[in-house]
Amino acid sequence: MPPVDGPAQPDEPIPPVSLDKPATEPTPPAPVTETAPPADPWAPPSADAGPPPAGPGPYPPLFQYPQPWGQPPAGPPQTYNGLAIAAMATGLLGGFCFLWVLGIVLGIIALRQIKARNEKGRGMAVTGIVAGVVWVIVLGAVMVVALSGPFMDGYNNGRASYRAAHTSVFDLTRGTCFKDGTAIGSTVKSVKTVPCSDPHDGEMYARVSLSLGNGREDFPGAAELTRRTDRACAKELVKYVMDSQALPATVRSSFFYPDRTAWSAGSVHTGVCTLATKDGPHSGSLQQDTSNLTSAQIVYLNASHVLETALFDKPDGTATEHPAEYRSWARQVAAGIDGELEQLGSGTWDGSASKAVSVLVTDLHADLAHWRAAALSTDTAVLASEVHQGLGHLAGNTSEVRSALGLPTITVDDPVGGSGSGDPTQVV
Repeated sequence: MPPVDGPAQPDEPIPPVSLDKPATEPTPPAPVTETAPPADPWAPPSADAGPPPAGPGPYPPLFQYPQPWGQPPAGPPQTYNGLAIAAMATGLLGGFCFLWVLGIVLGIIALRQIKARNEKGRGMAVTGIVAGVVWVIVLGAVMVVALSGPFMDGYNNGRASYRAAHTSVFDLTRGTCFKDGTAIGSTVKSVKTVPCSDPHDGEMYARVSLSLGNGREDFPGAAELTRRTDRACAKELVKYVMDSQALPATVRSSFFYPDRTAWSAGSVHTGVCTLATKDGPHSGSLQQDTSNLTSAQIVYLNASHVLETALFDKPDGTATEHPAEYRSWARQVAAGIDGELEQLGSGTWDGSASKAVSVLVTDLHADLAHWRAAALSTDTAVLASEVHQGLGHLAGNTSEVRSALGLPTITVDDPVGGSGSGDPTQVV
């Protein structure tokens, strides 16, 4: 095994290291400098001294409050707020048309605007609010007193008296007499009922149905309702007044009919028939019965009612304009003449009445020929001629019989009847 080489040895010896602290040389003292004496702070500045050095500026504030968005510029308000002026005016006049409401509302809005816009008028806005509140208190006190005091008692008593004396037109009953509500073309709701022995303006004698079919008809119009009520009332009159020609000359036929609102509500589809006076109030009932009539008079009047009822259905316009309606009406009148002839034949006539009735029967047969010819005619000219001749004979063949029987011969305004014989009044 070869020998192992040891560490290499240096060529020259290493000098020994000393562990003692080496000695240091002493530091020479700093040179002494002469200092100037401190300046006198209270001494005046010298002439050759320059401007004093600029010192530090003012210190900024430790905390600065942020300005809110929209903050108005500082300074006194310059203009008045318009709503504040309006609030004061409406508040002070609050008793008229509830202006106090505007006074309060405008005052509140004005206060907000004044603060936000830096405007004048705060006092006026507050005045409007206060005045509005005062009006509320005053008006409330007045209402409390009115509703709980003698005023309300008087109002209730007056209202009760009015209701007791006044009746809705459509609640009138047959034979009831009333005041007011008879003005032609007027619109009424109620009338004052009175005993028939007292002076009155009208007397109710019938209620008639105006609706066609099942009662669901739309409002037919004022003109159509006038026509329907007029004809229906004319037929009912003979049931209330046995002899319409015996009525006073100042009495006319009148009626009430519903307006659109009452008709559409479905509560009123009826007309009310009345007898009204033309020249001031009338005293006493106009209803007639058979107690003051002879048997011959009753037979004649009942016979004439058959023909009168047919005549009341006369169509509107002329025969030339509405030929179909006039032919139908001619057949109805012919049937009425037949009915009157039958009843006249069943009566017993004495003295002059027998001769007058015989003449009437002869005239009725002649009239019947005209109405039958009108019903069968195909030419409108012939139809119009036959209707005209038939009506002419009917107008003059009754006066002799009435005179012979002791009945009044003064006729009413429209002895034949038909459209336009009554005076309409609308009811709401």
